[in-house]
Amino acid sequence: MITIAIYITVTLVALFVTLVVVARNDWQATYVNPGKIKIILKGGNIHDVLVNQEGLRYDKEARQIRSGEPDFKKNLLWRLFGIYWVGFTFPLYRVHKYKFEWDEFTLKQSGEYAVESRAEETKELYWRYTYPVIARDVELEGNITVDIGINIQFEAIDPITAVFVLEGTWLAQATAAIEGALNSFTTTGGKEDGKGITFAELRRIDKSKLVEFIMNLNKEIGNNPGIIEAFGMKIVKVDFKYFQLSGESKTVQEALLAQEIARQQGLARIIAAQKDAEAIVILAEANKTRFSKEGQGRAAGLKSQLNVADKYGSEGIGALNTQNFSEGISGASTIAVGQGGILPTLNVGEDRPKKLKLKDKRKGESE
Repeated sequence: MITIAIYITVTLVALFVTLVVVARNDWQATYVNPGKIKIILKGGNIHDVLVNQEGLRYDKEARQIRSGEPDFKKNLLWRLFGIYWVGFTFPLYRVHKYKFEWDEFTLKQSGEYAVESRAEETKELYWRYTYPVIARDVELEGNITVDIGINIQFEAIDPITAVFVLEGTWLAQATAAIEGALNSFTTTGGKEDGKGITFAELRRIDKSKLVEFIMNLNKEIGNNPGIIEAFGMKIVKVDFKYFQLSGESKTVQEALLAQEIARQQGLARIIAAQKDAEAIVILAEANKTRFSKEGQGRAAGLKSQLNVADKYGSEGIGALNTQNFSEGISGASTIAVGQGGILPTLNVGEDRPKKLKLKDKRKGESE
């Protein structure tokens, strides 16, 4: 009895290990990681589409991913081990494998972005994922071309079209469509007057307008199918990374930049010269005003002395000098000497002395 139990246990363990091995190699069974999609083929036709995203299933009739619980998750093997049973007759039943190509952004030390192309064989498709998209040689006003780097988040709507019909080239084809649409936007439809957008205007443009323009590519435009119908993917988020001159436009822009720098430097020198000239004029006006006031003051002083001399003679001149000295020299004593003799000493800071009695030579009176 114990031998039978051991045999059964070993057999079950061996079966489980075998199941895990074949699932990891996508032979008779397979895993589906969360947020990813796998397509199961029967011969050369679609047998099933496995969507491992909470609350979503693949609708075979509509050929679209919609809300609901998928049938494969009701299977006991999935419930116990998270494994989908593909079939015994491998490779008749197999997981679809395809080559996928995409680009990656790399920021260089110069501040410019470099683009690295990647390619690999895969059996999965992300339900929702952000891919870098580079629209190359987008034309602007003045025969300038730019590369526009965009991070676009795509959501799988019809994985059969994206992976099986287009053989995994959906991203390259979607990028080409976005590039063509941006060329139309920048050359004719970017502004109300219908004129093209310049590089300077593109750098200043409201990014929300470009985001709205890209998002509208999901819908059918004129007679052209939208991104969803054409590639089975939907644009759900747009983030512009950079606008970078491409090809010969780099050389042209470098020349224009050097010309602009020279113009700005010349303008700066002119402004500096104007400021210097204004400063000289202001200084001259200030000196003129100062000299004028000083001259007026001296003239008034001389006139006062002449009046005193005319009224009191030489004695008046001596008294006037004494008074001026006492008012103008702080903390000192002064002695005034005039033709009339030595006048009293005056300490500056003391009370001013009473007016001297002088004889008016014209009237013969004393004041």
